[in-house]
Amino acid sequence: MNIETTTEAAAVTGRRLGYARVSTDEQDEALQVAALERAGIDALYVDHGVSGAATSRPRFDAMLAALRPGDTVVIYSLSRLSRGMKHLVELGEHFEAEGIGLVSLTESIDTSTARCWRRSPRWNGTCWSNAPMPGWRPPAQPVGTVAGRRL
Repeated sequence: MNIETTTEAAAVTGRRLGYARVSTDEQDEALQVAALERAGIDALYVDHGVSGAATSRPRFDAMLAALRPGDTVVIYSLSRLSRGMKHLVELGEHFEAEGIGLVSLTESIDTSTARCWRRSPRWNGTCWSNAPMPGWRPPAQPVGTVAGRRL
């Protein structure tokens, strides 16, 4: 298995394209790459030292250009794929409309075997369990206390 340098390798449909990303040059993508290889990917795209907030990620953009209906994107974690919840939902809708599956190894999400991925309990539990509800505020700490203890 090799790291793709062109988009021609993904022209055949039904492939499993892996994507890994680390944000800084000091980080190592070896854990992600090993997990993706164990998952049986056909091609690997790696962005090294590229923040998820970056609007342009060269290898991610190359992978998107290579995707065809019937392909599946395999990622280590949802956090490696998107810049935030809005971007993740947009990508998911794009993948669904184009007939492209999404597999996240960490969150055990596999949309290549089921439709309506946004309605899956696993998806909702993964994405929303750590997000505060609208209007949520942390409880006020009583005046004259430190970590719940009186001064």
